[in-house]
Amino acid sequence: LRERFLYAHNELHWFARELDQAPAPVRLARRHAWRFVDITPRLLPAFQRHFPEQIGVMADLLTQPDLHGYVALDSFGDVCAFMWISPRDYYDSHYFRSWFPVAPGDAYLFALEIAPTHRGSALFLGGQDHLWQLLASRGYRRAVAVVDCRNRIMLRLMERLGFVRDGRKVHVHTFLGSMRLTSQPARPQPPIPVTPPRLLPGKPGR
Repeated sequence: LRERFLYAHNELHWFARELDQAPAPVRLARRHAWRFVDITPRLLPAFQRHFPEQIGVMADLLTQPDLHGYVALDSFGDVCAFMWISPRDYYDSHYFRSWFPVAPGDAYLFALEIAPTHRGSALFLGGQDHLWQLLASRGYRRAVAVVDCRNRIMLRLMERLGFVRDGRKVHVHTFLGSMRLTSQPARPQPPIPVTPPRLLPGKPGR
């Protein structure tokens, strides 16, 4: 109750992964029928089964320039996991209500969610080759993300995907459930001189 109504503190750790590094080999216990596609307005009904509360957020993110959404579909055509990518400084108006600086050449990954029934299924691990190739094809050199230090599941996933902590931390202080104060680290430097990434036209979702 204290964190919900009076004061809450979130410590977010920055992670980074060079896209040219080879992914760690993954042995899946069984074959899966996941399909990885872009988020489009036509795909929104596919969120209804596992993420009905996120449909409004997805619709809003689709209206923002430069952002790109990416999902995994199960054998029934339902979204079982999703994530978003920003090539620029991003203001998170849905979750932490804070700015997150993004260096040129970086793909900022945010809003990663996996349906409870698919957690522990190595979903992101099984699709990581496609993800790294997708980001590289769009001109990115590095993937970056922030993770709450108390989210053990996501911290473990970051490590298994080859991400490493880059030493930066973000402190988000929430007062009375709505007022936010964010302490940001210094703006990151680009990994190497690059031109701003060029996004490819989205593919139809369904």
